[in-house]
Formats: sequence, structure tokens, C-alpha cells
Amino acid sequence: MTLAHELQHAVQHTTSPTLWAVNTLVQYFPKHVIRKLNLKWFDIPIERECRIVSKRVAEKLFGPDATRQFVEWNIINAVDAQDSDDWRFIRQLDTSAPYDLAEKSRLIFQLTEFRLELEKLLEEFRDDPDFNSLNLNEVLVS
Repeated sequence: MTLAHELQHAVQHTTSPTLWAVNTLVQYFPKHVIRKLNLKWFDIPIERECRIVSKRVAEKLFGPDATRQFVEWNIINAVDAQDSDDWRFIRQLDTSAPYDLAEKSRLIFQLTEFRLELEKLLEEFRDDPDFNSLNLNEVLVS
């Protein structure tokens, strides 16, 4: 599942570089912003999509039962509470339901009260070619 998850990030980076970039910035929000939003790793749209895709791949390769057993094993053997929460989240994912990365990203970026934090982060990443053409006005919904 990890390989499929990371390969999906590569697909996102290639096919939707703007969505990938702005979702990546959210991962670097200051801790006080993350706490205020009660933001979990799997709430970030690119991360959620990767979890869906990786579970779907596992179900196709190994079957739903083996995938379910693997997820349950990881819940029981989680390294910490956050890891356990993540596997519990994966357990409840419906891989047959469509996931619209662009729409889900738009929803999270309605959080324009944190625009200043996003602008600061973007400035930090400005020399990175993955971020230098990112225009927050194009992705933030007011």
C-alpha cells in the first residue's frame, strides 16, 4: 500500500501540479494553525486521495479480505495513536466512491482566514520550481 500511495503522489505531481503544490503547503502550516483546524494528515486532499488509491490497489491485487486483514493488523500494531487513527481512517474508506481532488482541495482552501500563513509558506518555497508559479489567487476561494 505504501508503494501505491507514493506512486499516486507522483501522479498528482505530474497531472495536477498546482493542486499538488498548494496541498503540500498545507502540510507545513504552523502547529497552532493545524491545532485550530483540528487538521489530521488524512484531511489533506492529496493525502486522502492517496489513501483511497492505495487501498483500491491493494483490494485489486490481494482482494478485499486480505486488505481488510492487513489494515486491522496495522491498527493493532500501530506505532502510536496517530498511526492507529490513520489506519482506522483507511479502514472506513469506500474505494468504489469517486474522489474529486480539485473539488476537495477547493473546499479546504475556503479557509482564507489562513491566507497569510499560506503566503508566508509560499515565500519560503519560492525558489523551488514546484512552487514558483503557484498563484494563491487562483486556488483560494473567497
